[in-house]
Amino acid sequence: LPAVQSGWLAGMYCAEGCVLVRKEGPEKRPYTIGVGFGQMPGATATRLGKAIEKEHGKMPGYTGKEFQLYATTVGQAYAGTFGRYSRNKGLPDGWCGLPGTWLSDFVAGVFDGDGTFVSNNNTAWQVCRIDTTSFLLAQQVHAILRGAGVPARIILTPKRKLTRHQGFAVTFGFTERVAALLSASSKVKGAAPKPASNDERFPETIDYIRPVYFAAPPFVYDLETESHTLYVGGMLTHNTGGTAGGSSKATNAFV
Repeated sequence: LPAVQSGWLAGMYCAEGCVLVRKEGPEKRPYTIGVGFGQMPGATATRLGKAIEKEHGKMPGYTGKEFQLYATTVGQAYAGTFGRYSRNKGLPDGWCGLPGTWLSDFVAGVFDGDGTFVSNNNTAWQVCRIDTTSFLLAQQVHAILRGAGVPARIILTPKRKLTRHQGFAVTFGFTERVAALLSASSKVKGAAPKPASNDERFPETIDYIRPVYFAAPPFVYDLETESHTLYVGGMLTHNTGGTAGGSSKATNAFV
């Protein structure tokens, strides 16, 4: 397991956490002093405080908006394992080899931090949505869900009100399978999933495709499989299946 034994707490860090930094000395160089978890008062905040104490053996301070645990080694462990900034947070290399229950709890934590239920005009059932500015995290959550048999997709969220970075959202129908997979989520408890006996289908899943531009044509390899898809480092990818049209500096990247 990574530095954090609780998958749910790791997910909460990737959604709402930050590394606490202090600047001192004549050059004002920053150094890590701990870790923080943003959360307003409520049931999730109560659970979060207890989870931090159980994980690290120390009750964090609470400002009413954020839990703060002052421990340099803990802050460094979170930053080194899951990333420091919201735009590049995610699981470490080799994450696809982690236990399935840990990964499910991780997604449940991300959902409790940055997830919500949304309505959809195409179905009477609720749809889960997880927003993030980390494309890496969006890919990983997407892969975990798809690996568990949950149709999910990544979409762009161009309305950047709170950040200068491009936002992404992972969306998936709230079915009984999802409810069981995210049973560690506080938000899922008490919500009504679509029964397995209901034949209604959610809208077809369309994977996220975007153009990637290079200053010069890159040197790449193309592996072709019978299904034209394969997993690379735990990410579901797609081979070209032919020559892409359009600009010579643009390549379609399949996620």
